[in-house]
Amino acid sequence: MVSIRVDGTAEVSQALRSFPVVIKRRLELANRDAAIVVEKTWKEYLSGPSTSTRLGRKTGTLARSIRSVRRSTGGYVVGTSVKYARIHETGGKTPPMIIVPKRRKALRFMVRGAPVFARRVSHPGSKMPPRPHAAPTRTIATPAVVKIYAGHLEEARRLAGLGSDIAGERR
Repeated sequence: MVSIRVDGTAEVSQALRSFPVVIKRRLELANRDAAIVVEKTWKEYLSGPSTSTRLGRKTGTLARSIRSVRRSTGGYVVGTSVKYARIHETGGKTPPMIIVPKRRKALRFMVRGAPVFARRVSHPGSKMPPRPHAAPTRTIATPAVVKIYAGHLEEARRLAGLGSDIAGERR
């Protein structure tokens, strides 16, 4: 599975135990909103055409598979379980394989502009270059995620009647 994870959530969860309920709730909302932004950004990143260095949308299966899931710790993970997502992210070599038709009696493909039919093909494997999609999503989504957390913390501070240092602003 390829996923985008925020490190340090266990430490944040531990620290939250001593916070007022209003702050805990705002941070839960911030986690949810951040996951939604990351999911949306990742899908948008995959909406363009593929190039030699960028994975784009061919069928849309990968983009449709991206989901945010709430963990029992209160955090979220945004990821995909599509098998080929990792090799596109990191690059690598596919193993040799025998390809057989799934629904027809023969495979059909083009060689030098002419159609070719075969009952099976022995594929030698392919070397795939890295075409990251999760890593660029993290970079693109980070400013929006930071804004989300700052906004929710500021709202929590206001609702709890605390000083501005709770949002990281020291006087």
